[in-house]
Order: sequence, then C-alpha cells, then structure tokens
Amino acid sequence: MCLLSHFIANGEKRSCHLDYSHSTFFLNYFTNVVRYILQAGKSPHGLAPFLVADKDGVTPIHIAACGNGKILQMFIDAVSATDDVFGLAQDKRGRGPLHYAASKASVESVRLILDSQILGLPVDAKDSCGLTPLMCAVGVPFAQGVDVCRLLARRKEMSVSARNRDGLSAIHLAAIANNLPVLKLFAEEMGRNVEVFDNENRTPLHYAAEQGHYEIVQLLLSCGARSTTIDKYDASPAHYAAQFSVSCLDLILAKNNYVEIKDRENRSCLMWAVCAGNVEVIEYLVRKTSPDRQARDNHGFTALHLAAMVGNENICKVLVRQGWNLSERDKLDNTPLHLAAGRGHTDVVRFLVTAGANMNEKDAMDRTPVYWACFGGQAHTLYCMIKELGFEWRTVEKYVLD
Repeated sequence: MCLLSHFIANGEKRSCHLDYSHSTFFLNYFTNVVRYILQAGKSPHGLAPFLVADKDGVTPIHIAACGNGKILQMFIDAVSATDDVFGLAQDKRGRGPLHYAASKASVESVRLILDSQILGLPVDAKDSCGLTPLMCAVGVPFAQGVDVCRLLARRKEMSVSARNRDGLSAIHLAAIANNLPVLKLFAEEMGRNVEVFDNENRTPLHYAAEQGHYEIVQLLLSCGARSTTIDKYDASPAHYAAQFSVSCLDLILAKNNYVEIKDRENRSCLMWAVCAGNVEVIEYLVRKTSPDRQARDNHGFTALHLAAMVGNENICKVLVRQGWNLSERDKLDNTPLHLAAGRGHTDVVRFLVTAGANMNEKDAMDRTPVYWACFGGQAHTLYCMIKELGFEWRTVEKYVLD
C-alpha cells in the first residue's frame, strides 16, 4: 500500500479508538500530512499521489471516499485535467471511489463525487460483477443508506433499472437485503415498477418470498407485483415461500384466492414444502387448500414419494396422518417404500412398514424394496429390513427376454 493510502487507512482505524476531545487534533494532523504529500507532486510512477494503487488496486481516493469528506475534497481539488481518475481509480473488482462511498453509506462522499465534474465518475459505472454504486448502496443496513440511494437514483433514474451480470436490478437487491426503506423509495416515492425480471425470470417478489421477508412481500404486492408470475422453471413466488415462510405464503395465496400454480415439474407448493421439510407450511396448506392426496408430478411422485425420497420421517408421518396413501405408485410403479429403501433412509423405511406399507410390493420390473436397498448399496438399511423388520430376501427377479 502506498504511503498516502496507509496513512489515511491508519488514521481511520485510530480515530475509532479515540475520545472526541482528541479527534480534532488527530484529524488536523492527518490532514496536514496529506496536504504535505500532495504538495510533493507526482509519484515516481508519474501519477498523482491519490491515484497510486496497492496490490488490490485500491487507491487513496478509494479510502477517502469511505467517509473522510475533508480529505476527499482535498483530493478532488488536486485533480488536474490530465488525471484519468475513472481509468486509474479502479480496484481489481472494477470498483471506483463512488462504489466505495455508496458501500459505506457516506452521504457526504457520494455528494462530493457526484457534484465534481473533473472526477468524471459515471453514476451508473459497473464493476466486474455488473454492480453499480446504487446496487452497492441498497445492501447497506445503515439509516443514511436511504439518503445515499436517493442521491444516486435521482441523479440518474435509469440506474434503478440497471442489471448486474445475473440480471438483478437494485430493486431485486433491495428485496433480497430486506431493505424496506429503500424499496419504499423506489416503489412509492419514485413510482418505479416493482415487477422486473432477472436472467431466470424471477421478480423481487420471488426473492422476498424465498427469504421470508414478510414486510417486503406485503409492500411489493401492494405496489402491483403479481402473485402468479412464474420464473424460468414455472415456479411462482408461492412456491418459494412454501419452503420457508407460512406467513409470506398466506399473503401470496390470498391474492390468488388460494388457487395454487404448478411448476414445470407439475409440483405444487405442498410438494415444495415437503422437499424443504417445512411441517408448518404443510399443515397450513392441508388446512387452507384441501390438496388432492393423489396429486402427482411429472414423474408420478406424490407428496409422500417425495418425502420418502428426501428421507424426512417426520414429514412422512404428517402426510400419512393427513390421508396420503402408502401404496401409491409412480410412473415406474415404485411405492414410497421402494424409494426410501433405495436411498438408505432406514428410519423412513421403518416408519412406512410400521404404518402398514406392503413389504413385498413390486415395481414395474418386479423389484421389491429389498432389491432396491441392495441395488443402492444400502447395507445398514438392508440389515435392518431383514433382521429387524422381517423382509423376505429370498426373492427372484423376473427378466423379460426379447
């Protein structure tokens, strides 16, 4: 790190441990040293001192932008017409001083940079990940982050619609970060459309639902986000909510009169909840939507098949108690018992048998659960099936010869 960067950085660190009676003295001290270095002229590389980068590409102007407005102003005043600040003040991630100021929610630094014509830093400049300063600011949890976002968004409103390399906008990122004040800024104060799509055709509502951000979901729905919008997998926000949040799911389904949408695999919200192991959501959906116990996805799996496959004994108990049939078959005539045995889910096998599943059921190729346990290499499960549960292992598989 160059001398000037080292000095500013150390000054910032030390000031955190000083009482306020000494802070003015040290601020003046560091400012005087910076002024002295600036007056010394160009570095041996022919660069202005505030543009000399360390191994990570971080320059003194990056560090000053993090919140030291007085020194940042000194750097701005020292910029000449030949200093390529935009080209040289970029770290290895492609971030400039404005990215740093936004990430630290420094209102003063952001305003200084935006108001400086000689710096020539675009408000919507993107780093190597496609992130603009506004996108960096929406994830900041500090109260002043809203003011920074307002400054950046008002300076160039199109920056609200800019996308990173994953197609995420600042609105998406605000929803993911659970940043309600910033989302209100975009949706209510600025009147921006909240139904915007990323590279996977997901909206901010999809992400808020997946994260379980109740207030964000509530705001997005009130601002026109559709509860039935599907992504590239034909999954709706309700599918994502079903994995983690019953409260968000209820908000979304209420907008659609509790009518469920199936995804590309023909799986319902209930099936997503089963795969995620969310008992609360399953019981809620059984109570609210009266789901078809024989409903199948594109592979012929019922909710009980899926629970057996993922090995969730508790979910299997809930589904059986709620009326799911132990003997339902998928497209290859596998029962839930076949699937649990083949994957080595011993506790699920034990429960299904105890609940009444037929131990000798055969699939479309006359294979029993014991065969599936052998085929899957599930030695412990096989041992329990034979020794503890009494499965018949002397079975003959039928082969159909062409």
